[in-house]
Amino acid sequence: MIEFGTSDLQRAKMIDFPNLSSFASVRNKDGAQSSFIYEAETPYSKTRYHIPQLELARSLFLINSYFCRSCLSSTALQQEFDVQYEVERDHLEIRILPSSSFPKGALEQSAVVQLLVWLFSDQDVMDSYESIFRHYQQNREIKNGVENWCFSFDPPPMQGWKLHVKGRSSNEGKDYLVEEIVGLELDVRLPRTTRISHASFQEKDAGEGSTQHIAVPTDPVVDDEDLQLDDEETANVETGIRVIEANPTWISFSRPSQIEKSRRTRKSSQTLLEKATTDGNSHLVSTDEPYLGGVLAAVDVGGKQDETNYNRIFANRFAAFNELISILKNKFRCRVTFEETLVLPKVGRSRLYLCKDGSPRVIKAVGLRRNGSEFVLLEVDASDGVKMLSTKVLTGVDGETWRSDFDRIRRGVVKSSLNWPNGLLDQLYGKDGHRGVNHPRKLLSNREDFIYRWGQRFFK
Repeated sequence: MIEFGTSDLQRAKMIDFPNLSSFASVRNKDGAQSSFIYEAETPYSKTRYHIPQLELARSLFLINSYFCRSCLSSTALQQEFDVQYEVERDHLEIRILPSSSFPKGALEQSAVVQLLVWLFSDQDVMDSYESIFRHYQQNREIKNGVENWCFSFDPPPMQGWKLHVKGRSSNEGKDYLVEEIVGLELDVRLPRTTRISHASFQEKDAGEGSTQHIAVPTDPVVDDEDLQLDDEETANVETGIRVIEANPTWISFSRPSQIEKSRRTRKSSQTLLEKATTDGNSHLVSTDEPYLGGVLAAVDVGGKQDETNYNRIFANRFAAFNELISILKNKFRCRVTFEETLVLPKVGRSRLYLCKDGSPRVIKAVGLRRNGSEFVLLEVDASDGVKMLSTKVLTGVDGETWRSDFDRIRRGVVKSSLNWPNGLLDQLYGKDGHRGVNHPRKLLSNREDFIYRWGQRFFK
């Protein structure tokens, strides 16, 4: 992990990293890349981190094909988004214009939405993003009809950030080459609230509407895991853009924004479904720029996994659970070791990772210690009444593997249709390492007694 203090990044070339490669062909190609050098010093050592500029930009901005295209234009964002900020309310309005090519599916990824808010609310970040186009204009070269550009950009201020990386050290151990940035912890403050409006955010009204004839394919929709990319065929704009996550890197904001999606009512329409035959290639998709006359369904691969802690924003969804934690501390002598509230990820075609109103569904984890024993409580957001899960108690949790364990558990909850993935929990902690504690069904007249009896169940 790289933790940034107040030092600035130095511009360099990758060739400056010792022991880049023993092969001249690899060394010459990789060495031509632009990089940043960050020097981290402790009382006992000093390390020079070599960070490829393209990798840093990829982890920050170039998370899907839309941002990769729009960064090479000076007007794309201004033409496709209308943004207003209200200082008094600390409120941001983002209106996605009808002409925008921003994929609707990306708005269901909570981390992508927070990135949009960050981009439009922080001028330093917007300047950094727009610097990609400026560097491209200044440094591109055209030789024999071929355009070349060694990628470079101006990073935003990174004080207080943490980069979780994979890479390798030089032979002497004084230099470290970052080969992949897998996670970002951003110490940034976003607007308190944000409202996003899009033409597709509509709710049906009871009034009269027109009759629509919709052709429905007879083949079932293919899950994300079964899709296959075809690099040779074009994409059809009429299918819409399906967004899938392919091993996305994760991001965490220290002070996220509370997101609201503005929905407009529309007249309900009579819909006549007509079966349509398919060509048998429903599993094939294209990542090309979609256009009329394209052959395959359009797909965008990318996104961000949201690791932001939403304790503050979604505290109201866990009111009773939070009272339980208070009872466990005050009445049962438990000590809280950590608390985190994370979103459930998108898995396949399931939409259970969202609540009925389209907001993210979250899961809260609380670590507790009592009489020398440690355990973790898990509670799934059921604020929309779709399903009520028992509180899950985990024992034998390893702090070193908890991040990856919790990621697998969150995915398992969605994959199991909002049920605990007990098979996975058996693998992680053993059959005796997890159990469910049901919520009391009968609400007592005294709420404190009700919560106290809930707490008693954890120690029987």
